[in-house]
Amino acid sequence: MYYMPALIRMTLDTIDDPQQNYLDQLLFHLIYDGANNRLVTACSTDQRKFISDFLAYVLVSHTTKIEQGIFLADDLFRAHEIWSIK
Repeated sequence: MYYMPALIRMTLDTIDDPQQNYLDQLLFHLIYDGANNRLVTACSTDQRKFISDFLAYVLVSHTTKIEQGIFLADDLFRAHEIWSIK
């Protein structure tokens, strides 16, 4: 949880570079074990909302990469669903 801001920053810094893109790794950590993900359970409502909003930003801002299959839509939607849980 401590590293989440750095993971988000690294994802943003590499989102346009297919060779170094970190989004897939971030999504792995965000969807691991579904709603029982220890990161989800350790976060406050505001922290979960931030992650959910970040994922919504990626979904809206990078539709071309999602449509081209560069970003995995299923994983993005699944992560957004998990982190949107109240």
